[in-house]
Amino acid sequence: MSRCALRQSHRFGFGFAGVVLFLLTILPPVGEAQEVATLIRPGFVFDGFEEELHEGWAILVRGERIVAAGPSESIRAPARARIIELPDLTLLPGLIEGHSHILLHPYDQVSWTDQVLNEALALRVARAVVALRETLLAGITTIRDLGTE
Repeated sequence: MSRCALRQSHRFGFGFAGVVLFLLTILPPVGEAQEVATLIRPGFVFDGFEEELHEGWAILVRGERIVAAGPSESIRAPARARIIELPDLTLLPGLIEGHSHILLHPYDQVSWTDQVLNEALALRVARAVVALRETLLAGITTIRDLGTE
């Protein structure tokens, strides 16, 4: 690695560390932040356990965790809970994709060798970010990336 590249990556490291330190000073300590409750009322819920869709269900989320799911009348939300009505949508658990190559694109466009050896890593990462966004919007919340060098 050249000295110039080494200096630039070193400078980036301090910049990133500075951002992290700044965030740590302005964010409340873990456990002190109030958890926001959200009640989601979709038209249907697919729970992954039964074949049929559940109509009239609600999902209660506190912070980043689902704390209750079931028939709406059985879910008690806090008074200040945010309510999201989704009457025309079906809610389902995130899907898992078990074999992806997120930093590669189809070999009929560019060979593996040319992608890995000749394309800039920044370009490949930019493409991967777009692909990951599309993947998430398609309902896939977990992937296993295979073959990333």
